[in-house]
Amino acid sequence: MTICQSCGINIIDEEDFGTESNGSLSEMYCLYCYKNGEFKFKGSFNDFVEKQIDIAIRIIGLSPSEAEDTTKAKLLKLFRWQDESLEDDDDSDFFEEED
Repeated sequence: MTICQSCGINIIDEEDFGTESNGSLSEMYCLYCYKNGEFKFKGSFNDFVEKQIDIAIRIIGLSPSEAEDTTKAKLLKLFRWQDESLEDDDDSDFFEEED
């Protein structure tokens, strides 16, 4: 079993894998996230988090607070979003000099 490195779902069957641009199966991503070598979702990390929270509430049945608490932490562990943890730590506004 493989875990999609974009959304975190378990990829169990071969037909659940996404595809590369050459038509071969992706080794990292599911069919919901990846097709023909491109990610289907083109938005920002925060937009993807919101989408996943909605799915966790509607389909999995988590409460809004449970969904919010677990989704971002889960996604940041996945390959596609690893750089996002660095971007989220940007405190540049905090250190601006006062005039």
